[in-house]
Amino acid sequence: MTVINKHDNLSSPSVPRKHFVGVCVFASVLTVYALSVTFAWIQPLVITPADTRLSFEERLASGETLSVEQIVVAAEAGNAIAQRLLGDAYGKGQGMAIDLPAAFGWYLAAAEQGDAAAQAAVAAMYAYGRGVKQDYAQAAEWSARSAANAPPENPAGSAIKND
Repeated sequence: MTVINKHDNLSSPSVPRKHFVGVCVFASVLTVYALSVTFAWIQPLVITPADTRLSFEERLASGETLSVEQIVVAAEAGNAIAQRLLGDAYGKGQGMAIDLPAAFGWYLAAAEQGDAAAQAAVAAMYAYGRGVKQDYAQAAEWSARSAANAPPENPAGSAIKND
């Protein structure tokens, strides 16, 4: 036996109106959110043509602050500067936990591409046995490579500029 009271609307479907409105509002909000996420991801691809994007080096030289994630992407793509910066980050714990073997690996990847500062870092890590087994012969070899590849204004091959 069905009991009908004065608050029941006999013309409404079995789902109460307030629930139906709530579901519609939720669906609308969800749709707007999905579209905003989609356009936020697509917008840089559509608005910024590839030929106007700055390279990693240009962005770094412009003084733009780069996230660790951006540096990782560039390092994994083979950019020697990014590999050295990632070695710095792992070696000093900047934005991540200190991981000397990982720092050595990134420094070595950059050093093998001729980055003088990375070569100096590899030499120091070999000399002091930080992140790699101590090896004075390797330290001397990488130190010599660093000196040979150092820019003229900085013959020591360090990241410090001479004034």
